[in-house]
Amino acid sequence: ANTSSDSYYDVLELGRDASTQDVKKQFRKLSMKLHPDKKGALTDTEAGRQAFARLQLANEWLSSDDRKQLYDLYGEWASLDDRLRGQRFAGKHTAIEFFRDEPLIHNVRTEAEAKEIFGLKSERPYLMMLYVPWLTGCVEAADVYRKVAGALLEETGENGIRLAAVNCESNLQSFCQRYGRLRSQFSLPVVLLLDPSESLIDRYRGVMSVDALSEYTIASDKGIQHVHLLDEQSFQARILNAPTPAVDFWLVLFCTKSEPLCADLKPVLKRLAFSAKAAAKVGLVNCKEQRSADGYMELEQFCEDQGVQEVPTLLGYRRGVRSEKGEHIPLLLPRDDEDPVLAAPLASLRAMEAVLRLSAPAASRDKEGGPDDESSRAEWAPRSREL
Repeated sequence: ANTSSDSYYDVLELGRDASTQDVKKQFRKLSMKLHPDKKGALTDTEAGRQAFARLQLANEWLSSDDRKQLYDLYGEWASLDDRLRGQRFAGKHTAIEFFRDEPLIHNVRTEAEAKEIFGLKSERPYLMMLYVPWLTGCVEAADVYRKVAGALLEETGENGIRLAAVNCESNLQSFCQRYGRLRSQFSLPVVLLLDPSESLIDRYRGVMSVDALSEYTIASDKGIQHVHLLDEQSFQARILNAPTPAVDFWLVLFCTKSEPLCADLKPVLKRLAFSAKAAAKVGLVNCKEQRSADGYMELEQFCEDQGVQEVPTLLGYRRGVRSEKGEHIPLLLPRDDEDPVLAAPLASLRAMEAVLRLSAPAASRDKEGGPDDESSRAEWAPRSREL
């Protein structure tokens, strides 16, 4: 029986030069001998169950190329915490490269290639994972990233967003610091979307799960197909002069091409359009700017007529009977009288409340006594401020 002091190679009765395929083959062989259900009383003991559990652990670490590299350098993962592991093996982390056996994930190794991708000069958009091999969070994220690669291939095909990765302990550390905006390496892993067609770099801030990261990437890739670019004529025809009662619920972002916040919101708008495609139409109006008589820049009259005084502004246009103007949906901009700590959550709640209220046809809301008039809105407002 193997013991806790045996190396994983000893447990599997293999030499250190064994391949991951050798490990998988040997694990199947030893499982037949050590599994408690296979041998009954001979292995169905506490010692037998512990031996089989250690066999499973050895297989978990040595049958994966990523984890096999980690074990060969660091030993058993649980024997050190992340900080101590990073310090004790400083200068040796470059020996490890995740995804080297995964054809769907490209490892960026040279400065020339990094300059092309991070500089948004590549022909295709990239999803880029920045990692260091000694952090537990990065090891767990690598497992997720591999599965995302397979999911995206099925969804977007070979011409979709390409996946890549950089070991931030390598000669490309400066790229990680600059584009990942790292306070320290403990901020890793970081996943970036680098899209040369939109000249944008967007940081993924969601949960590191296969479903969430896949949805983010697919929405970023396909979302632009669901954003309706509106000028004055098409806006009038599709929204203001739509047949009554209006069938579609619209969310329209008013921007200008020169406003930096609009550039920051564009990837979010694309994902919103993709995610909400069955429930709402999403539009984008790029307001023209003109210089007033006193020398200040102001928005064109068409945008001001919609109640847009500054950009970015998000307006909602309900189904059913519409008013002449859309309703403002608060973006994450705090009000002067609010606690800074609560400003973002309160703005989010106000935005959600507005979207949910506007997404229902006006007639049904009035019938059900929803918060549709000024008095009921005022009644709700103090409660939301107390959250």
